Amino acid sequence: MSQESINKFILDVNERPELANLLKKSRKNFDSSEERFEHVAKEAKKYGYEFTVSDMMLAMGQRNNSLLDDDLFNVSGGVAVGERFDFNNNESKKFWKLLL
Repeated sequence: MSQESINKFILDVNERPELANLLKKSRKNFDSSEERFEHVAKEAKKYGYEFTVSDMMLAMGQRNNSLLDDDLFNVSGGVAVGERFDFNNNESKKFWKLLL
């Protein structure tokens, strides 16, 4: 459930200005990613999202792996099959840009 919640939060940042402001404030007020993640996870609960810092770190790792997979895919000329959460779509990119 918490992985679904972080994915929903990432997508909702584009539709809910208060969530985008939460990310901007955390970036402004905290120097480390760990502090930012802790703050965002805590504050997100006020908006009905349930995820942990570990969930955020996992999502960030999946995003980085997805970027690598896309690069490898482009080099190999293969075809991706199946449905997965796209960590490199515009919504996701905006989320990580606001937070990191």
